[in-house]
Parts: sequence; C-alpha cells; structure tokens
Amino acid sequence: MRKIFTLLMTALFFMACQPEDPSQELSSASLQANTLTDATNIGEYKGVFTTLDSKYRAVVSIIIPSETNTFSKLLPIATLTTQMGEVFEAKAISVPQTESAINNLHFESAQWSFDFSVNQRGETPQITNVIFKDRDAAIIVAKHTLRAPVIPVTGTWECVECNGHPVVGQGATQTFNMMFTTADGTSTMTTQSTIGTTSTDGIGYQSDCSATGVLTTCTIESGDGSTTNVGFLSNGQPVTWEGVHIFNNEPTASGNDCSQITGTWEWESISYGTLSGTFESDTSCPGTSTTLIDEDFEDASFDFVPTFVDNAGETTDYFRITNGSDISATINGVQGAQFFGAQDIDGVNGVGENPASLTWSGFDVTGLTNFDFSAFFAEDDDGSNQDWDELDYLRAQYRLDGGAWVTFFAIENDGSQFNAAPLIDNDLDGDGDGAEITDTMTMYGATFAIPAATTMDVRIEMSLDSGDEDIAIDNVLLTGN
Repeated sequence: MRKIFTLLMTALFFMACQPEDPSQELSSASLQANTLTDATNIGEYKGVFTTLDSKYRAVVSIIIPSETNTFSKLLPIATLTTQMGEVFEAKAISVPQTESAINNLHFESAQWSFDFSVNQRGETPQITNVIFKDRDAAIIVAKHTLRAPVIPVTGTWECVECNGHPVVGQGATQTFNMMFTTADGTSTMTTQSTIGTTSTDGIGYQSDCSATGVLTTCTIESGDGSTTNVGFLSNGQPVTWEGVHIFNNEPTASGNDCSQITGTWEWESISYGTLSGTFESDTSCPGTSTTLIDEDFEDASFDFVPTFVDNAGETTDYFRITNGSDISATINGVQGAQFFGAQDIDGVNGVGENPASLTWSGFDVTGLTNFDFSAFFAEDDDGSNQDWDELDYLRAQYRLDGGAWVTFFAIENDGSQFNAAPLIDNDLDGDGDGAEITDTMTMYGATFAIPAATTMDVRIEMSLDSGDEDIAIDNVLLTGN
C-alpha cells in the first residue's frame, strides 16, 4: 500500500534593495533578491543538518554575497536553526572569489564550524569537517533558486519491528531529515539519516499532489520514481520508505507555513531479517491530527469501558470517577471538578479485580502512524513511607487489529520489593527511573509510532492490591497523525 507524503511548496517573495547607507545591515531577503540566479555560485544554499549522535537536527542556510553589490565586503554567513528553535550563526573566515570555484571555504563560530566547496555554477555543493558543540556532524545543501526552491524538513525515524537489532532497537529514535528540490512542478529529494553514529544520504521522489483548501498532500517514496525504489543502502542492504507530507499552500507572506511528514520504512538486514518502523517530521500542520481520546471525567458520559463498575461507595477501596470527597486519598491540582481514582482495587466490595483497566476500543487508525499521549497523574503522598510495591504499576497500552498489547507509557516503583515511590518508567523496563508521582496532579506523556494498521484499542491498566496503594488520573488525551 502506498502512503501519501506531502511537500512544503513555499512561494517566495523578494524585494529589491538599493540602500543609500552602505552601513545598513544586509538582510537575507535582499541578498536573495540581488543574487538568486541559476548559473552562479552566488546566492543562498539551503539544507539539513544532524549530529552523528542524533541529538541535534537543524535546517541550514548559507549565503554567499555578490561581489557586485554595495555589500561586497560582507563575509558569507551560515545560519543553523535546530529542531528546538535555537539559532546559531557562523561566518566565513575570508571573502571567496565567486566568479570561480569555491574550495574549502571555512566557516567558524564558537559553537560550530565546517568547510564549504562548490563549483562556479553553484552545482554539487559539498560540506565537510562539520563540528557542532564538539560533536561530529553532517550537512547537505543545494542551491536555492527561484526555479528550484529548496525546502528542508527535519525529522526522526524509529524502529517498530526490530528483531533484536542492538543499534536500531525499539525506542532508539534517530535522525531522518529530508531536503526537497522543486523544479517545473516535479520534486526530487535528498534524505539524511543516522544509524548508530553514521550519517547516510539517500534519494526520494514526489508525485501525485492534491490540494484540499489550504493544505496540499503529495505521494512520496524512496528511489528516483522510475528505475529504483531504494532510498539508500545500510550495511550494503536496501532501505525503502513511503509516506505522507502535508503542507500549507498559502503564500509565504501569509505566515501560515507548515510542513508535516509521516511514513514507514523497511530494511532487509543481513543478520536480523526484515526490520521496519516509522518516521515523522519535527513540525506539523494545525488541524491534521486526529483526536482519539479526550477524557476529562467531568460527567457520566464517557467512551471507556472499566473492567468492573464500582458502586460500593467505599473510601479506601475504590475504582471510579470521583470529586475527591468520597475517597481517603488527598489529591491536589485536580483539572476541573472530577478525576478517576483507584486504590486497593481488588478489595472493592463484591466486584474488585486486580489488575483492572479503562479500555477505549475500535479506533480507525488507517493512515495514522504517529501518536501523542498525555494525562495528569497524582498519588496520595504518604510522606517518607511511600507504598507502591514491585508488583504495582500503571501502564498505558495499545493493540492493533486485535493483536498483543504493547506498553507505551508506564508508572512503576524503582524495583524495590515493597513500599517505594511511584516513578515514571522512561525506558519501559518495569522499574521506575523518572519523575516521582506526587499528590499534585502533573501532566506526563509519551509519543509512539505504529506500523500500518486498521484498528487500535487503548487501555490504561492498573495493578494496586493493598491499602494506600493509589493513583489518580485526569484529562487523558491521545491524538494521531
């Protein structure tokens, strides 16, 4: 099945700039207006960046000023904008001879450095010796022109079916950036991905774009669109991918630009068989997410099914929606008037079971691959004598098309046999290693990706079988895109 992948088509507006004051600062827009041509190395180069450890991703702009304008003595400048919005600049150490090839022009700042080479026509730019915050890194760029604007998008990939591979195991999120070059209505792509500490470049192709209102969707897949569907080789074996890119098609000046990428990949590895997973961009478009769960427990209308119905009205053994007045636990910071509370749930008179769960069923997830989960959690603080045992837990899980349950978020104690604090289990290994759940409602969450599926069920399962072992839950939200 082909997924749809959408490309950001950016309309560029340039203004003529002929300042009378030569000390006036040269803007990126005026540089583009004066120097953006096809057959010269003057102008702007745009692309993507990653550190080889995948900690930092970024979009990159390199501007080579024209020697014929008022600002001919300005040094070339590079700008790097990370996925977290941090901006870093680096300047060249000399003014290049732009009428001839540029060879190893060195850019440097306190945070990063690299060498830039390109022929006199601005073709096949090469960037080498990239260092960012003392980390080895890689950059790919292309000449950005009116005929072929370059659109960089940063993102990540993750393994879902990993077969025990030690480098690309489940949860090992790594870089998967994309650089689109649009010309004459067609788009080719260059990809930049990391595996372990190695960066690999690849190819992709866009087609079949269609617009619905201000959003456009395009089919995109690995390969060149005709002779091969292979995006790149990893350990000599082919990697293929396909997906969706949604972008806002309004003019850039409208301020409504967005770009959202999701998709799936496969790798025929030598020693671990067929591995597969998902990828997604760091950015998204408003209105493209699908809300699956939005539960605030404020009324009797809800979509989940509890393992059992608690009508016993007990204050110490309970599993029900409450405003806090009919239970023994003290919970602060409730989001609204009510929340869901659970304590010693197998002790609920006549009906209690342990573990017990809240289950939402039958979501249509066709075309959805990436999900965001959040909820508020609290636990009645028992001072220095916390009460969760090794067998106590809260786990948020999904299952696809009626298959096995998969945990994507968990609260556990630290592995102590008895009486420890509940903690976020960041690595989902059964022992809490993150933030402590206190008696004040605090929002925690997780993101996860799934392979292609038709239906999804979701549940929050709790195991609490003794007095003072409790949890409170509020404002459960799950969205997919």
